[in-house]
Amino acid sequence: MSQGIFSALLNWKVIYPIGGLVGTIRIGVTFAILGMLVLCIVPWSPWLLVLTIILLANSGPAGLAFGVLIVKRYQQRQQAQVQGLLEVAGLVAIGGAIPFWTHVLYDECASDPGKQALPFFVGFAFCAAAGVVGGLAPLKAFRDGGEVATIVSSSA
Repeated sequence: MSQGIFSALLNWKVIYPIGGLVGTIRIGVTFAILGMLVLCIVPWSPWLLVLTIILLANSGPAGLAFGVLIVKRYQQRQQAQVQGLLEVAGLVAIGGAIPFWTHVLYDECASDPGKQALPFFVGFAFCAAAGVVGGLAPLKAFRDGGEVATIVSSSA
């Protein structure tokens, strides 16, 4: 609870005045990627799980900022389509990731920390790739004031 309040205050007082909505999204995605990276080290240093929780909690306002950007950039009839597309993409990704995680990557009997960390490294790689491709690169069009047609065609 207190971490969420700290995260909201940090974004409201520091990040949003400097970078606006795009800055909030970029910092949030960066916090998520750093949280996943720290999670890779947890099998060797379990106390780092606390740092992972703090980093991932600070990525929360990025989702709200992304929703505001959708509302600002798309016409009302297109907003539901964009939000629905994002939800379906997330569900498809989760639906494919869960069986892969449980049947291929995760081994509950592993005693080697490197083998225990394998799922976290794979998660970090996917998080970093998604952050660069889907979260950081297309935001340049929003910052430059690009029109909706420019944003859609440049990310396709």
